[in-house]
Amino acid sequence: FDGADEQAGAISYIITTDDEDRDGDIVRPMGLHLGNYNLNPVAFFGHQEKPIPIGVCRSPDGRITVQPEENRALATIYFDREDPDADFIYGKCLRKIINATSVAFVPIEAWRRNDVHKARTHSDQQQGQPGWYFNQWDMTELSVVGVPSNPKAVGLEKDLMGACRDVWDREQKE
Repeated sequence: FDGADEQAGAISYIITTDDEDRDGDIVRPMGLHLGNYNLNPVAFFGHQEKPIPIGVCRSPDGRITVQPEENRALATIYFDREDPDADFIYGKCLRKIINATSVAFVPIEAWRRNDVHKARTHSDQQQGQPGWYFNQWDMTELSVVGVPSNPKAVGLEKDLMGACRDVWDREQKE
């Protein structure tokens, strides 16, 4: 896996983008509020399939490793390599068997995208309610998942992981 730091047990991901997801929603990356998440930056498998965290988005030196950008938000998960279940999931992620993430959040500011409807059938009939535009949102947890709602919420390649570290290092100096 190109976006992994095996020595640290860390893997970096795109956790959301400004693209429409499979539910017809858009989650604005720059609308991410981290104040509450920073207090407990946990990562799970499958949105708490097991209610025990498998890692954290906090580097060994204490930095929060979630970074919103204009068109996407990034995160590095440091897996709990001493927990056999977390280490098992880490191995699946390292081998790209699991290569996606999903964010859980509380909407702060959102509105219906009335001009956009969710999936259509082969007969082109509208199905379900229109999607949402989440302009501001309070992140509660991050999960690695088999199939994300946002198809672009996947593992970072090595060159992008280095760029993330550069951004985080610059911010720490400011």
